[in-house]
Amino acid sequence: MYGAYGWGSAIVIFQIVCIVHAIRNRNSSWIWIILFFPFIGSIIYLATEVRGVGRGGRKLAGQLVDVVQPSRKLDALRAKLEHAPTVNNRLALAEECVRHKLYDEALQLYETSGAHRDDPEVLKQRAIVQLEMGKHADAKATLQRLFDVQPRERTPAMRLLYARIIEAHGDMDATLEAYEAARPGAIGDEVRCRFAGALDKAGRRDEANAIYTRIVKESAQADGRYRRENREWIQTAKAKLDKKEAS
Repeated sequence: MYGAYGWGSAIVIFQIVCIVHAIRNRNSSWIWIILFFPFIGSIIYLATEVRGVGRGGRKLAGQLVDVVQPSRKLDALRAKLEHAPTVNNRLALAEECVRHKLYDEALQLYETSGAHRDDPEVLKQRAIVQLEMGKHADAKATLQRLFDVQPRERTPAMRLLYARIIEAHGDMDATLEAYEAARPGAIGDEVRCRFAGALDKAGRRDEANAIYTRIVKESAQADGRYRRENREWIQTAKAKLDKKEAS
């Protein structure tokens, strides 16, 4: 029925209709999606804004908006906090700032969260931000505060974070001890890979290479999901072993 030219014209007309609808309904953020993704963007706009077809369409639409306008959610959360300066809005903005690596802004938000400053989740996020900013002493103090306030929060993930903070201080014996303590109950290859890296720095290369070898060997037997979730650490282990072979 339609040749290539006919389909192209139909898509352009479809785009124009969606753009006009978006302008009339003050959905300007959609215009870029419709322009950058001529067919699928228009389909999702139609499904989400015109027919309201549900959560899946809205989620996919939101992901497309994030591709075209990465700071859209950040700007919206800033505006929301300015309009309603609640603790929940402050913490939501701080979390989004971390995602964008805006650590100064995130830390300020966490440190001005009032009575929630000692909330375990806030303390966790503050310690992560402080580590990323190179504030190693502050990160250690924050994590120690977390353990004092809520001893049950000494989880494998928090023990790993603590080991990373100790490693940043440069005390190798304490670092190895902290990574050893982080290993029980840990899920995934990050702890093993970071521990191997610390062993390598300490000159214990045979032990480090043995861990890297186990990571690579076990990853070959793991399912696809595990390999995807641990891709960074598996690749690091392979790179370390390749470097050893090349030397």
